[in-house]
Amino acid sequence: MKLPSITRYIYYLSITLILLTFGFNVVFLYNNFYKTITQVEIVYMLNSQVSFEIIDINLWDDIEKTIEHKKTPVLEPEEILKNPFASLIIDEELK
Repeated sequence: MKLPSITRYIYYLSITLILLTFGFNVVFLYNNFYKTITQVEIVYMLNSQVSFEIIDINLWDDIEKTIEHKKTPVLEPEEILKNPFASLIIDEELK
């Protein structure tokens, strides 16, 4: 029995839709379940390998202050700073 052409296209379209839905479900389950389970296993393994060290808080504060001091430049007062455009202003006033 030969199917009409429209029915044949609907048949192929429905098979394609079912395969695409199945593929989407596989990708969804892989990304949201399998990867999560493997990440939990990795975290569990790493958690057992963590080494606990006592941190010297005073040394940490000294290092942090040194870094902050290097980040913030020390500015001179305004009267000591020279205006790089002063000669241009004087030249324009003379014209």
